[in-house]
Amino acid sequence: MRTLICFGAAFVGVCILGAGQVEAAKQPKVEICHLDADEGVFKKISVSGNAVQNHLANHGDIFPGESNGAGSITLDAECLAVGSTPVLARAYIDKNRNGVYDSSVDLEIAKVLDTDTIAGLSVGDTIELSQYPMNYDPCPVPPSADPCTDIGFFGPLLPLEVFSIDPGSSMSGSPMIVSSTGATYTWEHSLSGSRFRITDISQSTAFADIIDSTVAEVLDLVSVSMGGEPNAGVTAPNPSSDSPEDDYFINVEFPLVP
Repeated sequence: MRTLICFGAAFVGVCILGAGQVEAAKQPKVEICHLDADEGVFKKISVSGNAVQNHLANHGDIFPGESNGAGSITLDAECLAVGSTPVLARAYIDKNRNGVYDSSVDLEIAKVLDTDTIAGLSVGDTIELSQYPMNYDPCPVPPSADPCTDIGFFGPLLPLEVFSIDPGSSMSGSPMIVSSTGATYTWEHSLSGSRFRITDISQSTAFADIIDSTVAEVLDLVSVSMGGEPNAGVTAPNPSSDSPEDDYFINVEFPLVP
């Protein structure tokens, strides 16, 4: 009986020790700003310390009061954007060829800004046009070298107000946006590639069509028939052969939802 009691005491001691080790392995919860991809906004949540790095690396999350890696958005302690209007969709020239927008290096083509007080894309947001590539390799390597020279400009256009939204018109599932001028705008990104397009209200004429196809690079296209000084427009021929250097001339990213 004495041996049995001692064994029982020892077993309890081992159990207590084991529980203590498991408890020590758990890290306290940490508050982070979690990117809600459906709504396109950051929300403060608490996650286990063990899961923080996974959220930061794979979900696009940020710590409260900090900026993302590209420096394109800074959040306050409540995970609200500070000093900037959230961008709902962006087409850009990926000058440093890393697949992620970097405001200090890359060149914006066009974007949709969440200028109203409603989270996500809605009537009252604004569209801004900037510049466009005039061929499939407009910028030198490395990006710190001479500035891009084969660049056209849409001209001194004022921000365009979003007038209406057709959520089902785009082939990639991103909404077609009708501006206050009557033109339609689409930012598209899918497994088949990236595309930014401006057409008239009837969808019969493309004023600007910039496509980077990953299916077959011979389907790539730069065609712009609207613009301002110094370039009124350009149509670049399709590339004759596959080349990794023409994969960066347009990239599209967004958490854009109607």
